[in-house]
Amino acid sequence: MHYSILRPLLSCALLGVALHVLAPAAAVQAQVPETIAYQGYLTDAAGAPLTETNATLFFRLYDAAEAGTMVWFEKQTGVAVNQGVFAVQLGRIEPLSPGLMAEPLFLSIALGGEEAEELAPRVPLTAVPYSVRAAQLDPGALKAGTNVTIAPDADGALVIAAEGGGSGGDAWQLGGNAGTDPATDFLGTTDDAPLEMRVDKARVLRLEPATIDEGPNLIAGWSQNGVGEGVAGATIAGGGDPDGGGTARPNRVEADYGTIGGGKGNTAAGSGATVGGGDRNAATGSQATVSGGLLNAAAGLHATVGGGIDNAAQERNSTVAGGSNNAATASSSTVTGGANNEASGPSSTVGGGLLNVASGVRATVPGGQGNHARGDFSFAAGFNARAAAEGAFVWSDNALPAADSLVTTAPHQFLIRATGGVGINTNAPTAPLTVAGLIESTAGGFKLPDGSVLDEASDLSGGTAWQLGGNAGTDPATDFLGTTDDTPLELRANGQRVMRFDPAPGLDGPNVIGGWRGNSVSSGVVGATIAGGGDPDRGGDPEPNRVTADYGTVGGGTDNMAGGVRATVSGGDANSAGGVQAAIGGGFANTASGSSATVAGGLRNAVVVAQGGTIGGGEWNVVRGRGATVPGGRENRARGDYSFAAGYYAVARGGHDGSFVWSDNSQSAADSLITTAPHQFLVRAAGGVGLGTNAPATQLHVATARNGSDQDPAQHVALIENTSTGTSADVLALKTGRSVLPGTNVNFVTFFDGSENVVGQIQGNGSGGVAFASSSGDVAEYLPRLHAGESIQPGDVVGVVGGRVTKQTAGAEHVMVVSNRAIVAGNLPEDGTTAGHELVALLGQVPVRVRGPVDAGDIVVPSGREDGTAVAIAPAAMQLADHAQVIGRAWEAASGTGVHTVTVAVGLDRVGALVEQLQRQQAQIDALHRKLDAQTGRFEAQQAQIDALRTRLDARPVARHNQARHDR
Repeated sequence: MHYSILRPLLSCALLGVALHVLAPAAAVQAQVPETIAYQGYLTDAAGAPLTETNATLFFRLYDAAEAGTMVWFEKQTGVAVNQGVFAVQLGRIEPLSPGLMAEPLFLSIALGGEEAEELAPRVPLTAVPYSVRAAQLDPGALKAGTNVTIAPDADGALVIAAEGGGSGGDAWQLGGNAGTDPATDFLGTTDDAPLEMRVDKARVLRLEPATIDEGPNLIAGWSQNGVGEGVAGATIAGGGDPDGGGTARPNRVEADYGTIGGGKGNTAAGSGATVGGGDRNAATGSQATVSGGLLNAAAGLHATVGGGIDNAAQERNSTVAGGSNNAATASSSTVTGGANNEASGPSSTVGGGLLNVASGVRATVPGGQGNHARGDFSFAAGFNARAAAEGAFVWSDNALPAADSLVTTAPHQFLIRATGGVGINTNAPTAPLTVAGLIESTAGGFKLPDGSVLDEASDLSGGTAWQLGGNAGTDPATDFLGTTDDTPLELRANGQRVMRFDPAPGLDGPNVIGGWRGNSVSSGVVGATIAGGGDPDRGGDPEPNRVTADYGTVGGGTDNMAGGVRATVSGGDANSAGGVQAAIGGGFANTASGSSATVAGGLRNAVVVAQGGTIGGGEWNVVRGRGATVPGGRENRARGDYSFAAGYYAVARGGHDGSFVWSDNSQSAADSLITTAPHQFLVRAAGGVGLGTNAPATQLHVATARNGSDQDPAQHVALIENTSTGTSADVLALKTGRSVLPGTNVNFVTFFDGSENVVGQIQGNGSGGVAFASSSGDVAEYLPRLHAGESIQPGDVVGVVGGRVTKQTAGAEHVMVVSNRAIVAGNLPEDGTTAGHELVALLGQVPVRVRGPVDAGDIVVPSGREDGTAVAIAPAAMQLADHAQVIGRAWEAASGTGVHTVTVAVGLDRVGALVEQLQRQQAQIDALHRKLDAQTGRFEAQQAQIDALRTRLDARPVARHNQARHDR
């Protein structure tokens, strides 16, 4: 379909820029619209008006009647077209810039899509009354403001000029100012009132003026952040929490020149003290610093806490670098990290570990657990090492229990307990001390076990060397293996370096570098350990182990790197632990870049950014959530915080915090098991889920041993509880995939005994409902006993008196029997207990105690002995009075005179027996009627004979009769 536009009916140009920008509202006689009213007439190719009622039109402005450059574009949808006529406001959707009207413009129109052909010709924009009025305004119609002048130039154009620099006079413009002078142009106040900056009316920055000799206060962040009365030079860069766990936690500076970088609930109470951030940290000593963390305190002069949780630097120049519950309680004491460590001696040091104490002057515990350096200048390391004397060195392995601590007995001892032996130049000691190399004694010689001293070459004393067979009488204070200057010490084998010891600068820990000589520690790093490993030529490339951050550890392997502070790579190949306190156990190409992240091993697993994330092993697994876990498997993803993903392609998505996903490998990788919401527990196990069993027979198999009261929920194998108290609190739903009415083969519930025999079912009935099926059972109700102490058992015949049961059947309202196998048991007492009640059968097959012989089909009635027994009566022998006490009809026979348990159809034959009795009586009546009818026929025949005789007698002669009378 082709369209054309015949002519514009009305066009309007936008007001010129001079009037729009410069003229005050009072100087203009009418508010000038900033749109163009346009009306047109559309026809098709044949010239007929277009009848489309909701058209889509594309409007463009060009700087030429043909070709040229497009300077404006607008799309309008739903344009009403009535017999070809349409009207629009151009600029309603895409604003028209006043600057567009400086040159002649031509309007292009297209109908349909953006690529539709332009309707010809383009329409030139013309002047309208507004633009004419604007051209006729004189300078007197405009009013100049302060520092503003309005005057025509030589060409008659209006010129507006502002004095004072910039385009905004005395104000700072939203788009920025130019030509300002910092000496006189500034943001702020000229009196001693504080200056505040606000966002959404809430304070985000407060500037308090300085006094003559003190600096100003800068307070940013939450509006409740503040400084103490009279404090000067304070800085709070931000932070503060209006509701930190239900409690407001502002940041506070209580002393001059204190600084808080951010966080919440932090306090800088010492002069010049600093808290970098974190939560509820306090720097109360002068020039004290807490870099961050939680609940840390720097109370001493120049004291420092680097981070962690609940750490304290209490004395002058004391330091706790991080960790948890560490304390530096003496001047210049240091705890680098770990947990529950204490440096309580002046200038003492604890490098890390757990439950270590350095209480002597300049005492050192580099790490380990339970080590105590109590003597001045003492050293204790390993496990439960005790340097109790001055200048003592104690190393204790963990081969013995804590009660067997290795404790010094005198000052200046050097004690080592290494149950695997001490090896020098060998990694396979065969004695408590094995030295592979020269041993020199410079004085004193060597003391033998028999007490003799070898002090000359002739007696193999070895001078001042350490002997291959060991030395005696050495003094740990003066006799040692090592250097006396700051030169590193190397141990070599076959001339190649196997161990290097770099001295520690100041109070920092030394570096220990074992293994291949290409293994390295980055410059400036302290306390690093490389136990061994490294490969000089693996596939043509060297693969050294590296430590690039303080106190990092590489246990061995090749191409491993500990790049985070206190990070660890135990071994493996091409592993990288880049997070603070991150750890990798081994494997290949694993990454732990999150703080406190752990990868135990496996292939190409990665804990990325996530703090405390853990991967146990497997391959290609990723953890990104805080505290999330992948124990192993392949290509599992735990991206939500505290989520868990395991198996094969299990995914806990980001933001789906607290989710658990286990996926087996029964599906392809494309069928990943992926969470859809937080806090889900998803399991895909094609072989079934077993609870209490290792051989699930179905998708979910729960097995356990329970033998208790059915009134106790805890004594059942499974409990499904809906804790809602609402009126629609549903508990359990059973659903079948069959969309049509389920038949009897659709079992919703099947009940089995211990031999897996079916004892009952709930199944479809094929008519839109369900059927309850049982191998045996009747319909019964619980009725209370009439006499509480009466003994009643299943199979007993009972009478019902006023809704209560008793063995006394004489005069009872109903006669019934006690059941023990009901499929439906109604009238259960509200408390759930059935004590004092009997389950009485209403309908079905019920075992009944019957006295004497029974034939199948006999009617069963009470025996009359009131002992719970019944007797059987042949239907033909029943009397009418027997029907009031019919229990049912026997469906099996029994012989003998004793008491038998016989299956009786209860509730089915009361009327049937009565009908049989009535039928027999009717047959007797019919027989009597037939006899009576026969007798009546005989009577009628005899009457006819009598009548005939009478007739004959009446016909005899009278004389004869009279003669006869005369003869008498």
